[in-house]
Amino acid sequence: MQSFKIDFDEFFQMSVSNCSGLITLSKFKLRKEQTASLPKGEDYKTYKGIEDLTLYAEFAINRKILMHDILVAKGLKIRLINTHFNPYEEFGQLRGKQAREVKRNFDKKGDFDVAILALDMNDCPMIYGTKKWTPAYKVLNEEVGFNDGYNFWFDKEVTYPITYSDPTNSWIAESGNEEPQTLDYIMIRDQSGMKMSEFVEIKVEDLKTEDGISFSDHNSVTATIKIPL
Repeated sequence: MQSFKIDFDEFFQMSVSNCSGLITLSKFKLRKEQTASLPKGEDYKTYKGIEDLTLYAEFAINRKILMHDILVAKGLKIRLINTHFNPYEEFGQLRGKQAREVKRNFDKKGDFDVAILALDMNDCPMIYGTKKWTPAYKVLNEEVGFNDGYNFWFDKEVTYPITYSDPTNSWIAESGNEEPQTLDYIMIRDQSGMKMSEFVEIKVEDLKTEDGISFSDHNSVTATIKIPL
């Protein structure tokens, strides 16, 4: 870990914003930091029993959107957007509202050429057992205009990779009670007039320690993106 610490201190900058666990790292200077709170809704008003305690606890968490701009080759301006939506099936409609909050905030201040969104959406692309997009995924696609790295053209026949509850994940192996799902995404959106960016590669991995312990119950998602200059 010592070598990682040296590399971290020398090459990366970390946001110091109080942002509910979100962090953005970049080898380019992070500029124009912005944050916005995600809506929580008012479902907690209907909770009555001890069985609702886990759901009620979600309303104590101040989930946010974290945004930065970076300036790369030949003056190309990229906006980085980092966020984490509410978990649990009960919050599907709320996640749709949280996606609209991304829409409302991501292009409010400053000019940029390309937006890259990395998020734990905590929802699958489609409503289980249907060919209908889940509310949050539909908003990010149809209303905001992001293109998904797994499915650039939003083809409903595409097979998505597992990012949560992967059978190889050591966290999941201990509990064994979760269905494999796609919850984590990288998406891009070009500003009007820009040539279309494209995903060269997107990779999902169950990263582990030397002892075989997964870093997280979610797999990592990394992407290589080609942006025309």
